[in-house]
Amino acid sequence: QRDFVLLCREISVLLRAGVPLLDTISSMAKQVEDLSIRKGLEEVFRHLQAGTSFAAALKLAGNVFPGDMISLAAAGEASGSLDAAFERLADYLERSYQMTEKVKSALFYPLLLLLVSMATLVFLTVFVLPVFVTLFENMHTVLPLPTRVLLAAGQLTSDFWWVGCLLPGLATGIGVFAFRQPRWRRRLDGWFLRLPIWGRFYRRAAAL
Repeated sequence: QRDFVLLCREISVLLRAGVPLLDTISSMAKQVEDLSIRKGLEEVFRHLQAGTSFAAALKLAGNVFPGDMISLAAAGEASGSLDAAFERLADYLERSYQMTEKVKSALFYPLLLLLVSMATLVFLTVFVLPVFVTLFENMHTVLPLPTRVLLAAGQLTSDFWWVGCLLPGLATGIGVFAFRQPRWRRRLDGWFLRLPIWGRFYRRAAAL
């Protein structure tokens, strides 16, 4: 996202300085470091040489450029203010990038605590509880139901530890795939908006 902020800012500056669009894209394709963006700009350059409009060229480059960029390019071409459109887009992307970084910083400590807590729980369940199982079996005592459930959970975790390693990765992969699908993205956004605390934060972030 940071690369798109710099890209839109540079395009706006070059266009405002009077550099033709074709030369601007050619220059940015040589300067940008991200390989996918560079290939996308080279594709845009070829379509512009063939007489395609800028917005259409961005769209034909595949999924490299975001929809906001394509829409604003079309509006800027129609109004004759492409430089101003890209300046507004750069401002928007920069605010979005800063908000994303703040969210990452705010979530780092709670996630670290969660991971440490889960690791501690797994350690107690796998290594400590089996010792008590042997102790209680030697005592021939009838244990309360909660204790039996906890011991059974510990035994299950010990026997099928690989499931605990597999499930987080599988859940992450499914979540990333669903988040990239427009239909599921809308459902996830609606679910986030209904959350008590996160919903308010999500709406404020979208309004920035």
